[in-house]
Amino acid sequence: MIMTITIQQALRPLFLTCFVIGLGAYPIKQPHLRIRWVTYLSILYSLTVWSLYIYVTYYVTTLFTLERIFFTIISFIITVINILATITSSFVGFYYHKKFEMCMIKLDAVDDTLEQLGTPKMHKRIFMWSKQIIIGWFLYSFTLNIYYVQNYAQHMSVFWALILSVIILYGTHVNILVDVLVIILLWYVGNRFDKVHEHIKCLLVGKELGIRRPWNKSIIAINKSTNNYKQVFWTTMHLYLELHRIARELNLMFGMKMTLQTASYLLYLTAFCYHMFLFIKYEYRKDLSFFDWFMICVWTSLFIIRLYIINYICDSVRYKANGIDKTIDQLTHVMRYADIWKEMYQFILQAMHHPLKFTGMGLFEFGQKFFWKFCITIATFVILMIQMKVPVNIGI
Repeated sequence: MIMTITIQQALRPLFLTCFVIGLGAYPIKQPHLRIRWVTYLSILYSLTVWSLYIYVTYYVTTLFTLERIFFTIISFIITVINILATITSSFVGFYYHKKFEMCMIKLDAVDDTLEQLGTPKMHKRIFMWSKQIIIGWFLYSFTLNIYYVQNYAQHMSVFWALILSVIILYGTHVNILVDVLVIILLWYVGNRFDKVHEHIKCLLVGKELGIRRPWNKSIIAINKSTNNYKQVFWTTMHLYLELHRIARELNLMFGMKMTLQTASYLLYLTAFCYHMFLFIKYEYRKDLSFFDWFMICVWTSLFIIRLYIINYICDSVRYKANGIDKTIDQLTHVMRYADIWKEMYQFILQAMHHPLKFTGMGLFEFGQKFFWKFCITIATFVILMIQMKVPVNIGI
């Protein structure tokens, strides 16, 4: 078992895969070593990958007609948006490379501080999850590519079918991996918020028990923490502010990519629902095999699941971050902490006036409300398309 020390090393399988497919810099095993030439070579490698991808895409589009590559105009638009989102993620990743490294260093500092308070690290578990995620992502990508090769091979050679499947699905595969990385990072930040909440609540428990044993047996520094509540309070407040800044910076770094991808989800799911309505109404179900229906349902379900999980994680982290003022407010009713009530009130006001939000380039706010509004928007567009009788290629 590899002994992981930092969160960056725990996520190294994901970072290494992102580097191979043209996203981000090569993950150095010793993240404290800042080797600039590694970053420059990574940028050169990424530019080479994307230049080759764009050249092959251009060559294929001149060799075949768009009708043979994209069955409908909506498929073409979705593919273009996915490619733009992918290339944007690559350039934004290099632009915010130093900021991202600082976020990882800050997360390590938060973990080290929580460990001093008695919260164990979970880097080994994350390292195992990262390897399992990479294996699952590879199997899913391979299966989807085989399905597309099978469809394209009916109209062209297997070689060109393979090339087309890679071109069409490359952006989708990359975006899935980036989504997984964002979800893991946000989940981890939310988990650290939970631990901060637990240590603050321990002060309340300590009040009920006479400040004799407020932490459970797994806490290492029991004696130090119980006898110095000011140190515990200020430490947890510092951790909260650091996690708050990290969450905002992650939203800044991945917000543009998530916005473009949400737009592609809107187009794809609207087109899919409209096609399903036409298939059911005009009884074209027999034109597709059971395997085709299965792959369509799986792909659509993954789109919906990805969108739901991202909004759920954003909503969960936002709720955990913005709910700390209620926990601290309970401490203001304990006479033992009267000497720090003023600081508590100031912190509560700061938390209330600067709540954490996850936005898509400032256009909308991610969360459960946005997810349901997104679904309502799709239903509205489908109804309008049905009333306007928008023509499509039923044979897609």
